[in-house]
Formats: sequence, C-alpha cells, structure tokens
Amino acid sequence: MHHPQDEAARMANLSDASVGPPPDDDHADPSFELSFDPHDFAPNDDPDYDPMDHMSASELEELEAEARYQQEQYEADLIRDALRSIQTDAVKAYLGSNGDAIDGRIGALLSEAKQLLESSHPGPALVLAGTALEITTRFLLLRPLVQGAFLSDRWAAILAEDFAKGRGADDRKVLPAILQEWGIDVAKVKTPAGLPVWAFITDHLWDLRNRFVHQADAVDAQMAAQAIACAETFRKEVVSYVAKRLGFTLDATGRWSLIQKTMGGQLVNLAEYTTLDPFAKPTAKQKTAKP
Repeated sequence: MHHPQDEAARMANLSDASVGPPPDDDHADPSFELSFDPHDFAPNDDPDYDPMDHMSASELEELEAEARYQQEQYEADLIRDALRSIQTDAVKAYLGSNGDAIDGRIGALLSEAKQLLESSHPGPALVLAGTALEITTRFLLLRPLVQGAFLSDRWAAILAEDFAKGRGADDRKVLPAILQEWGIDVAKVKTPAGLPVWAFITDHLWDLRNRFVHQADAVDAQMAAQAIACAETFRKEVVSYVAKRLGFTLDATGRWSLIQKTMGGQLVNLAEYTTLDPFAKPTAKQKTAKP
C-alpha cells in the first residue's frame, strides 16, 4: 500500500531530478549559473506550455547568453580535436603555394600604414594595420590550419570574422586555443617596446577601428603606431614560429615557395612550390568549371 507521504516524497525527488543541467555535461561552464530555471514556469497540466513566452527580457538574454556560450565551446572543442590530428602536408602545400602572395599583401598594407601615420593620418593607418592582422590571421593561420585538419574553409571564415569583430571574451579564446595546440602562448607575445600584442588587439584595436570607420572618431597617433607594431610583431613572432614548425626556411629564403637548407657546405633546394594568389579573381573558365 502506498502512503500519501511516500508518494509526495517520490514526486518531489522526480521533480528535483528534472531541474538543472545534465550531470555529465563536459562543456558546461562551472562558473555560469542561471538565476532561474525554465521549468519553474511550466504548469504540470499543460504539455504545450512554452516557458520562454513568459520570461522577462533579462531572463531571455540570460538564456541566450548560456546557449551562445555552449555553442562557442562546442565549436572550439571540435576545432581543437581536429587540430590534434592535423595533416601537416596539407598545411605546407597551402602555405607553400599561397604564402608569398599573402605576405606580399600584408607587407604592402603595413608599408602604406606607416606612410599614412608619417603624414598625420593615424585613423587610416590604424585601419590598414587591422586589415593586415585580419589577412595574417585568416590566410596564414586559420585557413591553412583548418584545411590541414580537413575542416572546410567555412570554419576559417567564421573564426576570422569572430577574431576581427572581437565580439566577446569567449570569441577571443578560440584563436589562442588553436595556437596553443602548436605550442604558442599568444598572450606572452610582446612588441619590441614591451606591449602585449594580444591584449592590445582584443582590448583596443578592434574598438578603435570600428569607431573610426563607423563614427569618424579621432585616433591618437600613438595608438596607430602601436597597432602597426602589433601587426608586425604578430606576423614575425607567431606566423614565423608556425612556419619553422612546418619546416619552412623564411629566414634564409624570404619565400614560402622555396625551402632550402645548407648541406655539406652547399645550399640545397628541399622543396619548391608553384605560386598561387588566393586573392585573384577567378577567370570566366574557372567560374563555369564543374567540380
């Protein structure tokens, strides 16, 4: 025979078990706790009840923030797992063929940025420095690395866009996490003057660029100079480290497309790639070609 007290206790336990996050959620942020539970809004006698219809704007924002966090963590974990089994041959093939054209464009941007700064145009100089960083990140790091992990170019585009927007703290963790897999702690990279590159990029550069482009806010010359220094340092320190890990000899040849090594007192070509331009517009024949 069931006693009413026993039945009430059993129902209370079942109700408690249904509330809160799953017990084995590997991606949950232990520091993030909702101040409410959506189930609290649901009456027991209405199976079609949607608690979101009765939440306040702040509660909906909180729920959306948690969902966005979980999605970002899922994407970051997926990419990190893929990078652990990366195929370096695919990365080398991409950089060996496209690296010279990419580097040429980055160099031209930084050279023009310096000229603009010298002629008292710090705003445009800062914008070009930011563009140089975007191209460096997307085409010399993200695209070849995700391609080598057999992930689509869509991932490179998504990650590069998040990096450039600097949307929030979680987005800013993705690129450092990827570089960490290659032994690079980007938070420790500094300009020759001792300025932390990553902190300046995420805390100042993107906001300054956006406010100049969209609101015509004034840009201080010192900030523009620091932006240029950060872009140069990022290219020199971070990208060069990855290049050496992959076996490129940029210090000796100044080219991605040619890998040389001194052997027996002689300079030997170890590899030479046909150069391509990832920025070139496709020809009419390429546009109509079927895969």
